[in-house]
Amino acid sequence: MQTPVYKAVSRPPQVFWAPMFPAVINFTIQMAIMVMVMGAFPGKVNPDIFILTFLIVHVGLIVWGQKEPHLSGILLVQNMVRTHWTKDRDLKIDEGLIPSVAGEYAVRYKEGVLACVFRLNKTAANVTNWGQGLADLNGLGVLIRVVMSNVEQTHIILSVKEEKDRLRLEDAARGVQSVLRDFEPVLLSAGEGKTFLEKELRGSVHFSKNHKSLIVKNHQAYMTSVGITALGDQMDTRMFEEILALENEITIQHGIEMIPNAKAVPLLVQQRKMAYFTTFSQHVYNQYTAVLEKLSSFQDFPEVLCLYAISIFVTGKSVAEINQVARKVIAILDKYRFKSVLDGNLTQATFLTQFPVCSKYPRRFLCPSETVAVALCTAKPKEEKYKWGTTF
Repeated sequence: MQTPVYKAVSRPPQVFWAPMFPAVINFTIQMAIMVMVMGAFPGKVNPDIFILTFLIVHVGLIVWGQKEPHLSGILLVQNMVRTHWTKDRDLKIDEGLIPSVAGEYAVRYKEGVLACVFRLNKTAANVTNWGQGLADLNGLGVLIRVVMSNVEQTHIILSVKEEKDRLRLEDAARGVQSVLRDFEPVLLSAGEGKTFLEKELRGSVHFSKNHKSLIVKNHQAYMTSVGITALGDQMDTRMFEEILALENEITIQHGIEMIPNAKAVPLLVQQRKMAYFTTFSQHVYNQYTAVLEKLSSFQDFPEVLCLYAISIFVTGKSVAEINQVARKVIAILDKYRFKSVLDGNLTQATFLTQFPVCSKYPRRFLCPSETVAVALCTAKPKEEKYKWGTTF
């Protein structure tokens, strides 16, 4: 199953082909310096010098942005990383990452985040159910994480940022049970959910200095992450099925945040104008128009605009083993025209995004819910055809 990807809409906003956040910072700093220098030395400094330095830095940002389009998001998550890791890169497990029981089904984190966990007993290629589920959860302010693995069943984590939104979490849980009934969702008790959410924190988790792209788990297993920098032309369930068919332990985490249409439509209109007047591309303009039309049309299910993130984790017993598997993952992504890279120093930020208390992602894409639904309806390959890995 596949659906077209609106690549111009999905990529982060740009200003004259450079990532928006760094470009705005560059303009602000250059203008501030120019005003101060011109004020300190009136009539003695040629303002053209500052125009030249601005252009040089902007061209550098364009080149950097071609390699890493999500430069803005990466800069914004650095503070989160510093908060949860010590100087020697040990994880601070006392900083709100360990959940506690907060009711029959709810799990509470130190910073007030509430979460609940579902286990899906079946996998089915039913894009309509996923699309309807995202539409039903729209407007509740719920963050969704879908965790797919080749060594265990798929899990859904719903979370809200504050305990006062408990009713929204309960409404979202009822919606999942109703809309995804074909997948046989089981709402885990608070104790079971707590065990699932804290399993990655058992033992010591250390960010390796010798291998900067690795997480060392209890000195028995190594883990690295593959980041997707740009989506392909099509979102295809076969891509995820091929990745999950690899022999090592693979975990794919989908992070989803819905944007209500009252906010999504003005956002897209604004970005369409900015994209057209900074890229002068009718094709880019038409892609924004197509997404806006989708939000106002009703087919099998109402379309919703989503902020969507994908993280792929590879676990193995040695550094050589996980590097080899990571190269296979990247080869599969290349086959479907997805641009990807080993996360390197971003591995720690990517690792933290699996915890509901950390809601920032280094890389996110703006997609209609149909695109996300196709990615989520991945069916687990037949076990007799593939050799599955084992947990560590």
